[in-house]
Amino acid sequence: MLNCKSGQAFASKPFETNVSYYPPKINEISRAARHCGVAVAADAEGRTANFECGSFVSVSMKIGSESGVIEDIRYVTNGCAYLISAAEILAEIMMGRALTELHGMDRNELLATLTREIDAIPSARIHCADTVIDAFHTALADYRIRRIDEFSGEKALICTCFGISDDALADCISQKHLSTVTEVAAICRAGSGCGSCQPLIQEMIDEAIR
Repeated sequence: MLNCKSGQAFASKPFETNVSYYPPKINEISRAARHCGVAVAADAEGRTANFECGSFVSVSMKIGSESGVIEDIRYVTNGCAYLISAAEILAEIMMGRALTELHGMDRNELLATLTREIDAIPSARIHCADTVIDAFHTALADYRIRRIDEFSGEKALICTCFGISDDALADCISQKHLSTVTEVAAICRAGSGCGSCQPLIQEMIDEAIR
């Protein structure tokens, strides 16, 4: 099993033999892993475990406090080469981008991207990609919580990427009669950045509809 721990990718003896257990593309990406490790002075951390195969992924990010740009992104995992490849691809996609540019981190879009970059993800390995996506989402949710704890404004902050308050979002939903998170994002951008506020936006929509 190929692992990524302590900033270094390494293989166990069975993987070092001449017989490869993975397709060439997976071998290429996982063996060249560049984002293994832990981000220094991380602003966001997320961890997800998959009980189907016993693997875990821990993601850490350093995000510019003023720019909102992901300056460093790292992961640690005991997972297989499919999982490492998925983590590497997502890290490459997110590295150097502002949270406002992440387009909500839509799960289906991310799965499509991973499938395209890896060439194909066997159905038996989809859980590897899901585990990685969950870890990245959890890290972004952690960042949002930290930002809210630091926020000293008079109004409760909902979308930290675009600085949209509870009152402003409630007014937007009510006045425009919005019924989906996608509609909200199109009108006021809330939820269209890192996407960590989307569950809360959905709760506000549901409450407005009731």
